[in-house]
Amino acid sequence: MTIEEQAYHAIGKALISAQRVEHMTKALVSFLIEFNDDFKGFNTKDFLDESRKFKKLKKPTLGTVFNQLKLNPKLVLVNDLDVYVQMRNEFIHSFWEKYMFSKDIVQAKIILEFCTQFGMMSNTLERFFKGFIYLLKLRYMTALEDVDSDKDKWSDEFEYFLKALQSKSLFAN
Repeated sequence: MTIEEQAYHAIGKALISAQRVEHMTKALVSFLIEFNDDFKGFNTKDFLDESRKFKKLKKPTLGTVFNQLKLNPKLVLVNDLDVYVQMRNEFIHSFWEKYMFSKDIVQAKIILEFCTQFGMMSNTLERFFKGFIYLLKLRYMTALEDVDSDKDKWSDEFEYFLKALQSKSLFAN
C-alpha cells in the first residue's frame, strides 16, 4: 500500500471512529434524559432544564450533545471533551484545507499522525461513554445473572470509566 493509500485508509478509519463517538454520546444523553427520574442525583438542575430544549432538536450536533453532557460536570471530563471537539471539528470542517493541500510524502505522514491520534482519542471517548452507560444499566439489572451476562461486554469500559473519573483525565489512562 502506498503512503497516499495509507493516508486515505487512516482518514476513513478516523471518520468511522468519530461516527461511533457521536452515536454513543447521543445514546447516553437520551438515556440520561429519558430515565432521569430513576437516576436521582445524577443529573444537575442545569442538565434537566436544558434537556427540554435538547429533546426538541431534530438532529443535535456533537457540540450540542457535549454541551448537554457538560452540565453534569461530576460525570464527564469537560476539558477532555473540549480537546476532542476541537480536533473533531478540525477533522470535519477544515481537514482538506489544512492537511490535504499537497500529495507529497511528508504531508501524507502528517495526515497519518493526525488521523491516528484522532482515532485513538475517539476510541478512548467511546470506551468512557460505554462505561458510563454500563454504570447506568446496573440500575436495571435485577439479578446477579444479568450482571454476569452483561459483564463480559463492557466491564472493561466500566473500569476505564471509573479510572478516568478518578484521575480526572480521559487521555492519560
